[in-house]
Amino acid sequence: MEELINIQNLSYSYGKTDVLDDISLSVKRGDFIGIIGSNGAGKSTLIKLIAGILKVQNGTVQVTDVDGQRPVISYVSQMQDKKSVNFPATVLEIVMLGLYPKIGPFKFANNTHKLRVMEALSLVGMEDFAKRLISELSGGQRQKVMLAKALVSEPDIMILDEPTTGVDKNSSLLIYETLKTINENDNITIIIISHDIKNLKKYCKSVYEIEYGKLKKYDI
Repeated sequence: MEELINIQNLSYSYGKTDVLDDISLSVKRGDFIGIIGSNGAGKSTLIKLIAGILKVQNGTVQVTDVDGQRPVISYVSQMQDKKSVNFPATVLEIVMLGLYPKIGPFKFANNTHKLRVMEALSLVGMEDFAKRLISELSGGQRQKVMLAKALVSEPDIMILDEPTTGVDKNSSLLIYETLKTINENDNITIIIISHDIKNLKKYCKSVYEIEYGKLKKYDI
């Protein structure tokens, strides 16, 4: 199986506080990985390093495909959801933003692009909300819109930070089932942070725990 992410001897600190300590991990195309750990354990730091949001301090994080190209990564976080609340845009417009890495920031979306957006919204059960303002939605609904925005770019890798926080049980299951479907049908690699150990054990192919800066396999 093609390796997309290779992490070797990764360490990271905020000032004098060590967060990650000599972590190594290999992630292959089609993997569905869950990461657990207490608050402040370094989970979000790890995925931000993988996504390229944070700069590596010590060790290496290589994210390349078999041709040496950087895969398309979609990153979904609670912070993105909070930032979207006061943004005067419709659900359709928010999800459309996910297309810009492919069509370019100054290009106009055509009917094919709009169809792709509606398909992504349909996957998360939000197609009937396309014309609603994002600010009018509940927190759980906004999370599903952010997931659709990530899906519309047809990424190689999806990285999700607590995607079901503030989401009701049925919506949470819909999100996990959607992730399972795209993982199995489209071979998209998924890395998800969550405190929902029950669903991680049910849906993920492997689960890791970060504790005291160390990454270890969690028995599922």
